[in-house]
Amino acid sequence: MERLTKIIDGGVVFPRELLGVTLTPDDDYMHKLLTRLAAYEDAMTLERAQELAQAEMDGRLVVLPCKVGDTVWTNIAIVGDRYRSADKPYPVEVVFIGMGGNCGFFHVQYSNGRVFPFDFDKVSKIVFLTREEAEAALKKREED
Repeated sequence: MERLTKIIDGGVVFPRELLGVTLTPDDDYMHKLLTRLAAYEDAMTLERAQELAQAEMDGRLVVLPCKVGDTVWTNIAIVGDRYRSADKPYPVEVVFIGMGGNCGFFHVQYSNGRVFPFDFDKVSKIVFLTREEAEAALKKREED
């Protein structure tokens, strides 16, 4: 489907209805409306939005917490082949993402080369997307 909006010199043009008339921020309501429409059109096509909405309704849409290659942080150290609680966050690299049954999971690789899996539901519990989140969780654990 063809775009309905264009942004030219900070104004939004709605070519079909306004035939080239540029709206400026002075046209407050219409400018907000068309700027929002332009943002949606910049993000994806209507067909893609419909496809994603259908996939979500069918239970086929998964939003991943991270992507392969991302650095995430864990408060779990490795001793031999076992996990143990750590006193500092460890940076680990996401090396694999998968789905099994009703649960998504990802594998991370520690600096020593060991690879361990974590389920998506462990994000923000023992695996964190930022170092700050991991440090805050350690601090909370120490306070408890």
